[in-house]
Amino acid sequence: MSRLSLGGLASGMDTDNMIEQLMKVQRYKVDRYKKRNMSNDYRQEEWKKMNTKIYSFFNKSLTSVRLKSSLIKNKAVSSNATTVDAQATATAQKGTHELEVLALAKTASTASGKLVTTQGTEIASETTMQDMGLAGKSFAITYKDKQGTEQTITVTADATDTLRGFVDKIKNESKGKLDVEANLDLKNGRLFLATKNSGEKQSFRLSGDIATTFGFSTTEIKGQDAKYLYNGTEFTAESNEVEINGLKLTLRSLGKATVSVSRDVDGAYKQIVDFLKQYNALVTEMQDKVNVTVRRSERDMEPLTDQEKKGLSEADVKKWEEKLRGRVFKRDKNLKEILSDMRTIFATTTVSGNGKYDALSTLGISTGDYKLNTGAVLFVDGDSELGGGRSERPNKLRQAIEEDPEAVAELVSNLAQKLSDKLADKMKSTTLRSYMSFYDDKAAKEEYRQVERRIQIMEDRLVSLEEKYRKQFAAMEKALSKSNSTSNWLAQQLGGKR
Repeated sequence: MSRLSLGGLASGMDTDNMIEQLMKVQRYKVDRYKKRNMSNDYRQEEWKKMNTKIYSFFNKSLTSVRLKSSLIKNKAVSSNATTVDAQATATAQKGTHELEVLALAKTASTASGKLVTTQGTEIASETTMQDMGLAGKSFAITYKDKQGTEQTITVTADATDTLRGFVDKIKNESKGKLDVEANLDLKNGRLFLATKNSGEKQSFRLSGDIATTFGFSTTEIKGQDAKYLYNGTEFTAESNEVEINGLKLTLRSLGKATVSVSRDVDGAYKQIVDFLKQYNALVTEMQDKVNVTVRRSERDMEPLTDQEKKGLSEADVKKWEEKLRGRVFKRDKNLKEILSDMRTIFATTTVSGNGKYDALSTLGISTGDYKLNTGAVLFVDGDSELGGGRSERPNKLRQAIEEDPEAVAELVSNLAQKLSDKLADKMKSTTLRSYMSFYDDKAAKEEYRQVERRIQIMEDRLVSLEEKYRKQFAAMEKALSKSNSTSNWLAQQLGGKR
Protein backbone atom coordinates (compact mmCIF):
# COMPACT_ATOMS: atom_id res chain seq x y z
CA MET A 1 0.00 0.00 0.00
CA SER A 2 1.40 3.42 -0.96
CA ARG A 3 1.99 5.91 1.81
CA LEU A 4 0.08 9.24 1.78
CA SER A 5 2.32 11.85 3.38
CA LEU A 6 1.85 15.60 3.87
CA GLY A 7 5.15 16.15 5.69
CA GLY A 8 6.93 19.50 5.72
CA LEU A 9 3.86 21.71 6.17
CA ALA A 10 5.28 23.32 9.27
CA SER A 11 8.96 23.35 8.38
CA GLY A 12 8.58 24.05 4.68
CA MET A 13 11.06 21.21 4.00
CA ASP A 14 10.43 18.32 1.56
CA THR A 15 10.66 15.67 4.25
CA ASP A 16 9.51 12.86 1.94
CA ASN A 17 12.44 13.53 -0.39
CA MET A 18 14.82 13.77 2.56
CA ILE A 19 13.64 10.38 3.86
CA GLU A 20 13.95 8.89 0.37
CA GLN A 21 17.56 10.10 0.10
CA LEU A 22 18.38 8.76 3.55
CA MET A 23 16.87 5.37 2.61
CA LYS A 24 18.82 5.25 -0.65
CA VAL A 25 22.06 5.08 1.29
CA GLN A 26 20.71 2.23 3.39
CA ARG A 27 19.14 0.47 0.39
CA TYR A 28 22.47 0.52 -1.44
CA LYS A 29 23.76 -2.06 1.06
CA VAL A 30 20.78 -4.35 0.32
CA ASP A 31 21.27 -3.94 -3.42
CA ARG A 32 24.86 -5.10 -3.06
CA TYR A 33 23.63 -8.38 -1.61
CA LYS A 34 20.92 -8.71 -4.25
CA LYS A 35 23.49 -8.25 -7.01
CA ARG A 36 25.64 -10.86 -5.36
CA ASN A 37 22.81 -13.36 -5.58
CA MET A 38 22.02 -12.38 -9.16
CA SER A 39 25.66 -13.14 -10.03
CA ASN A 40 25.25 -16.45 -8.20
CA ASP A 41 22.15 -17.14 -10.31
CA TYR A 42 24.01 -16.43 -13.54
CA ARG A 43 26.83 -18.72 -12.51
CA GLN A 44 24.52 -21.60 -11.57
CA GLU A 45 22.49 -21.29 -14.76
CA GLU A 46 25.60 -21.23 -16.96
CA TRP A 47 27.13 -24.12 -15.05
CA LYS A 48 24.02 -26.22 -15.59
CA LYS A 49 24.45 -25.78 -19.34
CA MET A 50 28.15 -26.58 -19.17
CA ASN A 51 27.51 -29.53 -16.87
CA THR A 52 25.12 -31.00 -19.45
CA LYS A 53 27.73 -30.68 -22.19
CA ILE A 54 30.52 -32.27 -20.16
CA TYR A 55 28.25 -35.12 -19.02
CA SER A 56 27.10 -35.73 -22.61
CA PHE A 57 30.75 -35.99 -23.68
CA PHE A 58 31.41 -38.38 -20.78
CA ASN A 59 28.31 -40.52 -21.38
CA LYS A 60 28.28 -40.61 -25.19
CA SER A 61 31.56 -39.55 -26.78
CA LEU A 62 33.86 -41.36 -24.36
CA THR A 63 31.64 -44.43 -24.28
CA SER A 64 31.85 -44.73 -28.08
CA VAL A 65 35.63 -45.29 -27.95
CA ARG A 66 36.18 -46.65 -24.44
CA LEU A 67 35.81 -50.28 -25.51
CA LYS A 68 38.64 -51.60 -27.64
CA SER A 69 36.27 -53.85 -29.59
CA SER A 70 34.24 -50.87 -30.77
CA LEU A 71 37.31 -49.42 -32.52
CA ILE A 72 38.32 -52.53 -34.46
CA LYS A 73 36.05 -52.51 -37.45
CA ASN A 74 35.59 -54.93 -40.30
CA LYS A 75 33.31 -54.64 -43.30
CA ALA A 76 31.45 -57.41 -45.10
CA VAL A 77 30.27 -57.44 -48.70
CA SER A 78 27.80 -60.07 -49.92
CA SER A 79 27.92 -61.23 -53.53
CA ASN A 80 24.15 -61.77 -53.41
CA ALA A 81 22.47 -59.44 -50.92
CA THR A 82 19.00 -60.68 -51.96
CA THR A 83 19.97 -64.09 -50.56
CA VAL A 84 22.25 -63.12 -47.65
CA ASP A 85 22.88 -59.69 -46.18
CA ALA A 86 25.99 -59.54 -43.99
CA GLN A 87 27.71 -57.38 -41.40
CA ALA A 88 31.10 -58.07 -39.87
CA THR A 89 31.96 -57.66 -36.19
CA ALA A 90 35.46 -57.01 -34.85
CA THR A 91 36.08 -60.78 -34.53
CA ALA A 92 35.10 -61.72 -38.09
CA GLN A 93 37.85 -63.52 -39.98
CA LYS A 94 39.23 -61.73 -43.03
CA GLY A 95 38.70 -63.41 -46.35
CA THR A 96 35.85 -65.09 -48.23
CA HIS A 97 33.03 -66.99 -46.54
CA GLU A 98 30.85 -69.43 -48.53
CA LEU A 99 27.13 -69.54 -47.72
CA GLU A 100 24.11 -71.41 -49.03
CA VAL A 101 20.59 -70.90 -47.67
CA LEU A 102 18.72 -74.23 -47.67
CA ALA A 103 15.58 -73.15 -45.78
CA LEU A 104 14.25 -69.97 -44.20
CA ALA A 105 12.93 -69.80 -40.65
CA LYS A 106 9.16 -69.47 -40.49
CA THR A 107 6.58 -68.77 -37.80
CA ALA A 108 3.81 -71.19 -36.94
CA SER A 109 0.93 -69.67 -38.88
CA THR A 110 -2.52 -70.52 -40.14
CA ALA A 111 -5.58 -68.90 -41.69
CA SER A 112 -9.30 -69.38 -41.21
CA GLY A 113 -11.73 -70.22 -43.94
CA LYS A 114 -13.97 -67.55 -45.48
CA LEU A 115 -15.92 -65.95 -42.62
CA VAL A 116 -19.65 -65.22 -43.07
CA THR A 117 -22.53 -64.43 -40.71
CA THR A 118 -25.34 -66.89 -39.92
CA GLN A 119 -27.29 -65.12 -42.64
CA GLY A 120 -24.56 -65.87 -45.15
CA THR A 121 -23.49 -62.23 -45.51
CA GLU A 122 -19.90 -60.99 -45.57
CA ILE A 123 -18.37 -59.84 -42.31
CA ALA A 124 -17.89 -56.14 -41.53
CA SER A 125 -16.27 -54.06 -38.78
CA GLU A 126 -19.54 -54.01 -36.80
CA THR A 127 -20.21 -57.76 -37.11
CA THR A 128 -20.62 -59.33 -33.64
CA MET A 129 -20.06 -62.85 -32.40
CA GLN A 130 -23.85 -63.01 -31.97
CA ASP A 131 -24.16 -62.39 -35.73
CA MET A 132 -21.77 -65.31 -36.24
CA GLY A 133 -23.91 -67.54 -34.00
CA LEU A 134 -20.97 -67.95 -31.61
CA ALA A 135 -22.05 -66.07 -28.47
CA GLY A 136 -20.87 -67.98 -25.39
CA LYS A 137 -18.72 -70.32 -27.50
CA SER A 138 -15.01 -70.84 -26.92
CA PHE A 139 -11.76 -70.73 -28.87
CA ALA A 140 -8.81 -72.75 -27.52
CA ILE A 141 -5.09 -72.59 -28.32
CA THR A 142 -2.97 -75.46 -26.99
CA TYR A 143 0.80 -75.10 -26.87
CA LYS A 144 3.87 -76.17 -24.88
CA ASP A 145 5.53 -73.76 -22.45
CA LYS A 146 9.30 -73.35 -22.01
CA GLN A 147 9.40 -76.37 -19.72
CA GLY A 148 7.66 -78.51 -22.35
CA THR A 149 4.40 -78.72 -20.39
CA GLU A 150 1.22 -78.52 -22.46
CA GLN A 151 -0.88 -75.42 -21.73
CA THR A 152 -4.23 -74.24 -23.11
CA ILE A 153 -5.44 -70.68 -23.63
CA THR A 154 -9.24 -70.47 -23.75
CA VAL A 155 -11.07 -67.40 -25.02
CA THR A 156 -14.87 -67.14 -24.66
CA ALA A 157 -16.96 -64.93 -26.93
CA ASP A 158 -19.55 -62.53 -25.51
CA ALA A 159 -22.62 -61.78 -27.63
CA THR A 160 -21.65 -58.10 -27.91
CA ASP A 161 -18.05 -58.79 -28.92
CA THR A 162 -17.31 -57.55 -32.41
CA LEU A 163 -15.06 -59.77 -34.49
CA ARG A 164 -12.23 -57.29 -34.07
CA GLY A 165 -12.86 -57.11 -30.31
CA PHE A 166 -12.72 -60.91 -30.11
CA VAL A 167 -9.43 -60.94 -32.01
CA ASP A 168 -8.04 -58.46 -29.45
CA LYS A 169 -9.10 -60.89 -26.72
CA ILE A 170 -7.04 -63.63 -28.36
CA LYS A 171 -3.97 -61.39 -28.52
CA ASN A 172 -4.36 -60.23 -24.91
CA GLU A 173 -4.87 -63.75 -23.53
CA SER A 174 -1.82 -65.14 -25.38
CA LYS A 175 0.48 -62.25 -24.45
CA GLY A 176 3.48 -63.43 -22.48
CA LYS A 177 2.58 -67.07 -23.15
CA LEU A 178 2.60 -68.07 -26.80
CA ASP A 179 2.44 -64.46 -28.07
CA VAL A 180 0.11 -64.99 -31.01
CA GLU A 181 -0.18 -62.30 -33.65
CA ALA A 182 -3.82 -62.20 -34.78
CA ASN A 183 -5.08 -60.14 -37.71
CA LEU A 184 -8.63 -59.82 -39.01
CA ASP A 185 -8.63 -59.21 -42.76
CA LEU A 186 -12.09 -57.78 -43.50
CA LYS A 187 -11.37 -57.37 -47.20
CA ASN A 188 -10.76 -61.10 -47.68
CA GLY A 189 -13.00 -62.22 -44.83
CA ARG A 190 -10.34 -64.22 -43.01
CA LEU A 191 -8.58 -64.38 -39.65
CA PHE A 192 -4.81 -64.96 -39.71
CA LEU A 193 -2.90 -66.34 -36.73
CA ALA A 194 0.88 -66.58 -36.37
CA THR A 195 3.41 -66.89 -33.55
CA LYS A 196 5.50 -63.83 -32.92
CA ASN A 197 8.72 -65.87 -33.08
CA SER A 198 9.89 -68.33 -35.71
CA GLY A 199 11.48 -71.79 -35.52
CA GLU A 200 10.46 -75.41 -35.03
CA LYS A 201 9.85 -74.88 -31.31
CA GLN A 202 6.94 -72.60 -32.17
CA SER A 203 3.80 -74.74 -32.46
CA PHE A 204 0.16 -74.76 -31.41
CA ARG A 205 -3.13 -76.55 -31.98
CA LEU A 206 -6.59 -74.97 -32.25
CA SER A 207 -9.85 -76.39 -30.91
CA GLY A 208 -13.30 -75.35 -29.79
CA ASP A 209 -16.56 -74.40 -31.53
CA ILE A 210 -15.23 -71.08 -32.79
CA ALA A 211 -12.12 -72.65 -34.36
CA THR A 212 -14.30 -75.25 -36.12
CA THR A 213 -16.86 -72.69 -37.32
CA PHE A 214 -14.11 -70.38 -38.57
CA GLY A 215 -12.68 -73.26 -40.61
CA PHE A 216 -9.28 -73.49 -38.89
CA SER A 217 -7.28 -76.69 -39.16
CA THR A 218 -7.26 -78.57 -35.87
CA THR A 219 -3.97 -80.37 -36.57
CA GLU A 220 -0.69 -79.17 -35.07
CA ILE A 221 0.69 -76.02 -36.69
CA LYS A 222 4.50 -75.77 -36.53
CA GLY A 223 7.14 -73.23 -37.38
CA GLN A 224 10.34 -73.95 -39.27
CA ASP A 225 14.03 -73.51 -38.50
CA ALA A 226 16.41 -71.83 -40.91
CA LYS A 227 18.98 -74.13 -42.49
CA TYR A 228 22.15 -72.97 -44.16
CA LEU A 229 25.62 -74.11 -45.13
CA TYR A 230 28.59 -72.11 -43.88
CA ASN A 231 31.83 -73.09 -45.56
CA GLY A 232 30.30 -76.51 -46.26
CA THR A 233 28.97 -77.22 -42.75
CA GLU A 234 25.22 -77.26 -42.13
CA PHE A 235 23.73 -75.10 -39.35
CA THR A 236 20.20 -74.44 -38.13
CA ALA A 237 18.69 -71.39 -36.42
CA GLU A 238 15.29 -70.41 -35.06
CA SER A 239 15.51 -67.01 -36.78
CA ASN A 240 16.67 -65.67 -40.13
CA GLU A 241 18.91 -63.31 -38.18
CA VAL A 242 21.98 -65.41 -37.37
CA GLU A 243 25.50 -64.88 -36.05
CA ILE A 244 28.39 -67.12 -36.97
CA ASN A 245 32.16 -66.73 -36.77
CA GLY A 246 31.94 -62.97 -36.24
CA LEU A 247 29.38 -62.43 -39.02
CA LYS A 248 25.86 -61.11 -38.52
CA LEU A 249 23.76 -62.56 -41.32
CA THR A 250 20.23 -61.92 -42.50
CA LEU A 251 18.94 -64.86 -44.54
CA ARG A 252 16.56 -63.51 -47.18
CA SER A 253 15.98 -66.24 -49.77
CA LEU A 254 17.17 -69.69 -50.84
CA GLY A 255 20.39 -69.68 -52.79
CA LYS A 256 24.16 -69.22 -52.61
CA ALA A 257 26.34 -66.23 -51.77
CA THR A 258 29.90 -65.41 -50.81
CA VAL A 259 30.71 -62.86 -48.13
CA SER A 260 34.03 -61.03 -48.34
CA VAL A 261 35.38 -59.60 -45.07
CA SER A 262 38.08 -56.96 -44.97
CA ARG A 263 39.36 -54.38 -42.51
CA ASP A 264 37.15 -51.27 -42.36
CA VAL A 265 39.85 -48.60 -42.18
CA ASP A 266 37.44 -45.81 -43.13
CA GLY A 267 34.94 -46.80 -40.42
CA ALA A 268 37.55 -46.93 -37.65
CA TYR A 269 39.19 -43.70 -38.83
CA LYS A 270 35.86 -41.87 -38.94
CA GLN A 271 34.92 -43.04 -35.44
CA ILE A 272 38.18 -41.79 -33.94
CA VAL A 273 38.09 -38.49 -35.84
CA ASP A 274 34.45 -37.90 -34.86
CA PHE A 275 35.44 -38.43 -31.23
CA LEU A 276 38.30 -35.93 -31.57
CA LYS A 277 35.92 -33.39 -33.13
CA GLN A 278 33.56 -33.70 -30.16
CA TYR A 279 36.49 -33.35 -27.78
CA ASN A 280 37.78 -30.27 -29.62
CA ALA A 281 34.36 -28.61 -29.63
CA LEU A 282 34.07 -29.05 -25.87
CA VAL A 283 37.59 -27.94 -24.87
CA THR A 284 37.45 -24.98 -27.26
CA GLU A 285 34.31 -23.71 -25.56
CA MET A 286 35.83 -24.35 -22.14
CA GLN A 287 39.05 -22.52 -23.06
CA ASP A 288 37.14 -19.55 -24.47
CA LYS A 289 35.04 -19.25 -21.32
CA VAL A 290 37.94 -19.59 -18.89
CA ASN A 291 40.15 -17.16 -20.83
CA VAL A 292 37.44 -14.67 -21.83
CA THR A 293 38.75 -11.12 -22.18
CA VAL A 294 36.98 -8.42 -20.18
CA ARG A 295 37.49 -4.84 -21.30
CA ARG A 296 38.87 -2.45 -18.73
CA SER A 297 35.76 -0.28 -19.11
CA GLU A 298 33.52 -3.27 -18.30
CA ARG A 299 35.37 -4.72 -15.33
CA ASP A 300 33.09 -2.99 -12.84
CA MET A 301 29.87 -4.18 -14.50
CA GLU A 302 27.37 -5.66 -12.06
CA PRO A 303 23.88 -7.16 -12.35
CA LEU A 304 21.14 -4.56 -12.68
CA THR A 305 18.50 -3.99 -10.05
CA ASP A 306 14.88 -3.52 -11.11
CA GLN A 307 15.24 0.21 -10.56
CA GLU A 308 18.36 0.37 -12.76
CA LYS A 309 16.66 -1.59 -15.54
CA LYS A 310 13.95 1.06 -15.80
CA GLY A 311 16.43 3.45 -17.34
CA LEU A 312 17.44 1.03 -20.11
CA SER A 313 15.75 -0.56 -23.11
CA GLU A 314 14.95 -4.27 -23.12
CA ALA A 315 17.68 -4.86 -25.71
CA ASP A 316 20.27 -3.03 -23.60
CA VAL A 317 19.32 -5.03 -20.51
CA LYS A 318 19.65 -8.29 -22.45
CA LYS A 319 23.04 -7.27 -23.83
CA TRP A 320 24.19 -6.29 -20.34
CA GLU A 321 23.17 -9.65 -18.87
CA GLU A 322 24.80 -11.59 -21.74
CA LYS A 323 28.11 -9.86 -21.03
CA LEU A 324 27.89 -10.78 -17.36
CA ARG A 325 26.95 -14.39 -18.16
CA GLY A 326 29.76 -14.62 -20.68
CA ARG A 327 32.41 -14.07 -18.02
CA VAL A 328 31.12 -16.19 -15.13
CA PHE A 329 33.74 -18.87 -15.93
CA LYS A 330 36.70 -16.52 -16.02
CA ARG A 331 39.29 -18.11 -13.75
CA ASP A 332 36.65 -20.65 -12.59
CA LYS A 333 38.48 -23.21 -10.44
CA ASN A 334 36.29 -26.21 -11.30
CA LEU A 335 36.29 -25.67 -15.06
CA LYS A 336 40.03 -24.97 -15.13
CA GLU A 337 40.70 -28.24 -13.31
CA ILE A 338 38.58 -30.25 -15.76
CA LEU A 339 40.25 -28.58 -18.73
CA SER A 340 43.70 -29.21 -17.25
CA ASP A 341 42.91 -32.88 -16.59
CA MET A 342 41.67 -33.39 -20.14
CA ARG A 343 44.75 -31.75 -21.65
CA THR A 344 47.10 -33.69 -19.40
CA ILE A 345 45.56 -37.09 -20.12
CA PHE A 346 45.60 -36.55 -23.89
CA ALA A 347 49.15 -35.24 -23.81
CA THR A 348 50.74 -37.77 -21.45
CA THR A 349 48.90 -41.07 -21.90
CA THR A 350 51.18 -43.83 -23.13
CA VAL A 351 50.71 -47.59 -23.46
CA SER A 352 53.86 -49.63 -22.87
CA GLY A 353 54.27 -52.76 -24.95
CA ASN A 354 52.00 -51.36 -27.65
CA GLY A 355 54.60 -51.42 -30.38
CA LYS A 356 55.46 -48.18 -32.09
CA TYR A 357 51.98 -46.77 -31.47
CA ASP A 358 52.33 -46.02 -27.77
CA ALA A 359 51.25 -42.34 -27.64
CA LEU A 360 48.94 -40.00 -29.56
CA SER A 361 51.90 -38.28 -31.18
CA THR A 362 52.84 -41.58 -32.89
CA LEU A 363 49.43 -41.46 -34.58
CA GLY A 364 50.08 -37.95 -35.87
CA ILE A 365 47.75 -36.44 -33.25
CA SER A 366 49.07 -33.47 -31.27
CA THR A 367 47.92 -30.29 -29.51
CA GLY A 368 48.13 -26.76 -30.84
CA ASP A 369 49.98 -23.65 -29.73
CA TYR A 370 49.18 -22.32 -26.26
CA LYS A 371 50.07 -18.81 -27.43
CA LEU A 372 47.26 -19.06 -29.98
CA ASN A 373 44.86 -20.41 -27.34
CA THR A 374 44.75 -23.84 -29.03
CA GLY A 375 46.82 -25.67 -26.42
CA ALA A 376 44.07 -28.19 -25.66
CA VAL A 377 42.78 -28.61 -29.21
CA LEU A 378 43.89 -31.79 -31.02
CA PHE A 379 45.09 -31.75 -34.63
CA VAL A 380 45.41 -34.77 -36.93
CA ASP A 381 48.19 -34.80 -39.51
CA GLY A 382 46.86 -35.13 -43.03
CA ASP A 383 43.19 -34.67 -42.13
CA SER A 384 41.31 -32.08 -44.17
CA GLU A 385 39.23 -30.94 -41.19
CA LEU A 386 41.44 -31.51 -38.16
CA GLY A 387 44.82 -31.05 -39.78
CA GLY A 388 45.07 -27.30 -39.41
CA GLY A 389 48.48 -26.21 -40.64
CA ARG A 390 49.51 -29.86 -40.94
CA SER A 391 46.77 -30.90 -43.37
CA GLU A 392 49.30 -31.56 -46.14
CA ARG A 393 51.37 -33.98 -44.05
CA PRO A 394 51.06 -37.78 -44.42
CA ASN A 395 48.08 -39.18 -42.51
CA LYS A 396 49.75 -41.25 -39.78
CA LEU A 397 46.44 -42.16 -38.11
CA ARG A 398 45.00 -43.83 -41.20
CA GLN A 399 48.32 -45.57 -41.84
CA ALA A 400 48.42 -46.86 -38.25
CA ILE A 401 44.89 -48.27 -38.52
CA GLU A 402 45.88 -50.07 -41.69
CA GLU A 403 49.07 -51.47 -40.18
CA ASP A 404 48.03 -52.31 -36.62
CA PRO A 405 44.36 -51.66 -35.73
CA GLU A 406 44.78 -53.56 -32.44
CA ALA A 407 47.48 -51.17 -31.23
CA VAL A 408 45.50 -48.08 -32.28
CA ALA A 409 42.39 -49.40 -30.53
CA GLU A 410 44.41 -50.22 -27.41
CA LEU A 411 45.85 -46.71 -27.21
CA VAL A 412 42.61 -44.81 -27.89
CA SER A 413 40.48 -46.98 -25.59
CA ASN A 414 43.12 -46.70 -22.83
CA LEU A 415 43.11 -42.92 -23.14
CA ALA A 416 39.29 -42.79 -23.14
CA GLN A 417 39.12 -45.01 -20.07
CA LYS A 418 41.55 -42.79 -18.16
CA LEU A 419 39.59 -39.67 -18.99
CA SER A 420 36.31 -41.42 -18.20
CA ASP A 421 37.62 -42.48 -14.78
CA LYS A 422 38.85 -38.95 -14.07
CA LEU A 423 35.50 -37.35 -14.95
CA ALA A 424 33.59 -40.03 -13.03
CA ASP A 425 35.69 -39.21 -9.97
CA LYS A 426 34.83 -35.52 -10.29
CA MET A 427 31.12 -36.36 -10.44
CA LYS A 428 31.11 -38.09 -7.06
CA SER A 429 28.84 -36.59 -4.43
CA THR A 430 30.59 -34.49 -1.75
CA THR A 431 29.54 -31.96 0.87
CA LEU A 432 30.04 -29.29 -1.81
CA ARG A 433 28.51 -30.91 -4.88
CA SER A 434 25.76 -33.32 -5.94
CA TYR A 435 26.26 -36.60 -7.76
CA MET A 436 26.82 -36.10 -11.51
CA SER A 437 27.74 -32.46 -10.96
CA PHE A 438 31.08 -31.06 -12.10
CA TYR A 439 30.84 -27.91 -9.98
CA ASP A 440 30.08 -27.07 -6.35
CA ASP A 441 26.33 -26.73 -6.79
CA LYS A 442 25.50 -27.48 -3.15
CA ALA A 443 27.87 -24.74 -1.99
CA ALA A 444 26.41 -22.28 -4.50
CA LYS A 445 22.84 -23.01 -3.40
CA GLU A 446 23.75 -22.70 0.28
CA GLU A 447 25.50 -19.38 -0.36
CA TYR A 448 22.39 -18.16 -2.20
CA ARG A 449 20.14 -19.15 0.72
CA GLN A 450 22.38 -17.42 3.25
CA VAL A 451 22.44 -14.20 1.23
CA GLU A 452 18.66 -14.36 0.83
CA ARG A 453 18.27 -14.64 4.61
CA ARG A 454 20.62 -11.68 5.03
CA ILE A 455 18.60 -9.65 2.51
CA GLN A 456 15.36 -10.41 4.32
CA ILE A 457 16.83 -9.30 7.66
CA MET A 458 18.09 -6.08 6.07
CA GLU A 459 14.74 -5.46 4.34
CA ASP A 460 12.95 -5.79 7.69
CA ARG A 461 15.42 -3.32 9.24
CA LEU A 462 14.85 -0.86 6.39
CA VAL A 463 11.13 -0.89 7.06
CA SER A 464 11.77 -0.17 10.73
CA LEU A 465 14.35 2.51 9.90
CA GLU A 466 12.04 4.31 7.47
CA GLU A 467 9.28 4.26 10.06
CA LYS A 468 11.74 5.69 12.59
CA TYR A 469 12.71 8.52 10.21
CA ARG A 470 9.06 9.36 9.56
CA LYS A 471 8.27 9.47 13.27
CA GLN A 472 11.26 11.70 13.89
CA PHE A 473 10.29 14.13 11.14
CA ALA A 474 6.66 14.00 12.26
CA ALA A 475 7.77 14.90 15.80
CA MET A 476 9.88 17.74 14.41
CA GLU A 477 6.94 19.04 12.37
CA LYS A 478 4.69 18.83 15.39
CA ALA A 479 7.19 20.74 17.51
CA LEU A 480 7.61 23.41 14.82
CA SER A 481 3.88 23.69 14.38
CA LYS A 482 3.44 24.19 18.12
CA SER A 483 6.28 26.72 18.17
CA ASN A 484 4.76 28.59 15.25
CA SER A 485 1.38 28.60 16.95
CA THR A 486 2.88 30.02 20.15
CA SER A 487 4.78 32.67 18.19
CA ASN A 488 1.63 33.71 16.37
CA TRP A 489 -0.28 34.00 19.64
CA LEU A 490 2.46 36.12 21.21
CA ALA A 491 2.56 38.29 18.14
CA GLN A 492 -1.17 38.82 18.34
CA GLN A 493 -0.99 39.63 22.04
CA LEU A 494 1.87 42.09 21.64
CA GLY A 495 0.22 43.69 18.65
CA GLY A 496 -3.00 44.27 20.60
CA LYS A 497 -1.20 46.31 23.32
CA ARG A 498 0.21 48.90 20.91
